[in-house]
Amino acid sequence: MGVKIVQSVSSAQAITHAGIFHIGDVLATAILAQVIPDLAVARVVHLPFDAVQDTLIYDLDNVVFDGYSQNRRCDRPNGIPYAAAGQAWRKFGPRICAELEDTPGTWLLVDQYLVQGADANDHTSTPTSGLSAQIMSVAQAVSLFNSQWAMDTSDAGNARSTASDHAFIQAVEFIEIVLKNTIRYAEAELRTGTQVIAHSSKTGVMPWEEAVIEAEIDPDICAESLKIKLCEDCGKAAYVQSDGTIRVIGLGSGFFPRDDKDDKLVLKELLRSCGYRGLNYYAQCRKLVFSYDGKNIEELKAELKRRALLNESRREIREGRRQAWNKQMAELGGFMIGITDIDSYDRGFAVWISLNTRYSFDQQKKFVQSRRENIIAFVEEELPQKKRLKQQADLLPFCHVAEIIVTRQNAVVVKYELKPEIQELLK
Repeated sequence: MGVKIVQSVSSAQAITHAGIFHIGDVLATAILAQVIPDLAVARVVHLPFDAVQDTLIYDLDNVVFDGYSQNRRCDRPNGIPYAAAGQAWRKFGPRICAELEDTPGTWLLVDQYLVQGADANDHTSTPTSGLSAQIMSVAQAVSLFNSQWAMDTSDAGNARSTASDHAFIQAVEFIEIVLKNTIRYAEAELRTGTQVIAHSSKTGVMPWEEAVIEAEIDPDICAESLKIKLCEDCGKAAYVQSDGTIRVIGLGSGFFPRDDKDDKLVLKELLRSCGYRGLNYYAQCRKLVFSYDGKNIEELKAELKRRALLNESRREIREGRRQAWNKQMAELGGFMIGITDIDSYDRGFAVWISLNTRYSFDQQKKFVQSRRENIIAFVEEELPQKKRLKQQADLLPFCHVAEIIVTRQNAVVVKYELKPEIQELLK
């Protein structure tokens, strides 16, 4: 492995945070070093503005890895979020395992045995047994390298390298050994499993049957039976088998050649065939596909057709409301813009309606005085249409209009109070 620390971000191939390091940034660096010869890493305090466009940035400020931010969180099917190491392994793991006999299987096992633990540690979700004495984890072993900052760094090979940088390099060298051994172990385990299945197919007898069953291998799923990929999401892909059964494979996007354009076209074509007019339901329908794991594609189509009809009905209702709104606005002479706020108090609530700023205060006042009933009708028709105003809409039958005020902030306030008999009951 060749990893060197550089001080200039413009000459760095990868950038991560400076200071105390953890298994996430260390393992991510070791993974990158397997695919980038003589990896040049810059360790900085904050995200630089002058980084080269193709530079890989990870575990720094809000960036998890190469464009994935904290706001763009992506979870595995088991709920463990992808952190820096996970995203690095997700992107480059298949390439690292490309020459092995079972690339996807090795990729998955290494993710399970090593990478997921690192990601869980980054998200402070690593389980602990609660015992007074515990086995040291790989993450803890990496953290111990932080205690070597005070050591002599004369052999660091870089006069400007700090003690922290030198300790970081040592941690990367350590975790690289762990990574390579984990890959070898996973490969050997998969090779053993292949031999067991081959033996079973020849003899009809499966040795270590209990162990194979515990591994939860689904014999109905094989690469040859997965004919069409419907869609793909974080760590899983939905396929249609030759018999029409939908299978969700939780193997991660690194297993399959990813082509977002083709991937989306298949599902979008399915949506069109089921009656969807717009494709803004793509993400929502993708979640629906994953929920049909193990069911026939025809069941999914029937549900999509039902939802398409429901969406069309809702669209017609929205269009009717929009036309009614336009008509109402025309009748009100363009003075009113719409409801902007609600103030609630003990005995009722106040509805704020913005007025068109093209008109003076006197004009607005005359308009409100002449259109009092129209304004009340407008409010009482609008409130039930907005989910966020449902509470006030539910109170309308128990309230009366106490007053209507025109403010000098281009707004009219309609104050509703509970009816006197209701207030009497609440005393």
